[in-house]
Amino acid sequence: MDGISGEIAALDQMAKEAAIICGLRDDASFPPAFTGEQAELRVWAAVYDCFDPKPERTSFTFFVDNPQRWLIEGRGEETVEVQVEQVVGGVTESFTEERTETVYYGFWMVDATTAEITPWDRLARETEERICYQTP
Repeated sequence: MDGISGEIAALDQMAKEAAIICGLRDDASFPPAFTGEQAELRVWAAVYDCFDPKPERTSFTFFVDNPQRWLIEGRGEETVEVQVEQVVGGVTESFTEERTETVYYGFWMVDATTAEITPWDRLARETEERICYQTP
């Protein structure tokens, strides 16, 4: 591997054969062409119009699955107002209470070299099928 450019190249016959077995392309590089932050941004942009309220950019987190693949989890928190009724001494009182709920936006895989987004769980698959889903 070239320490400056990150290019990976097989230098002898044994390495070339190993590269073929492992599926390493001659033009493969590390770090990958797309960073984890870029993968997060692509998923956020793709699903943004599918949720109400719109997800915050910070609701998406990337994980390294392997050098060729990023896993992106969409999960955030949302404050909702809930009507609560309480009976005190035979009198019913109603009031509004704020609660924080966890909101899920799916689990996604992003190819680090092509930036192709693939749904990884049921919610992501359902979201991808909706007309609001727009691949950037």
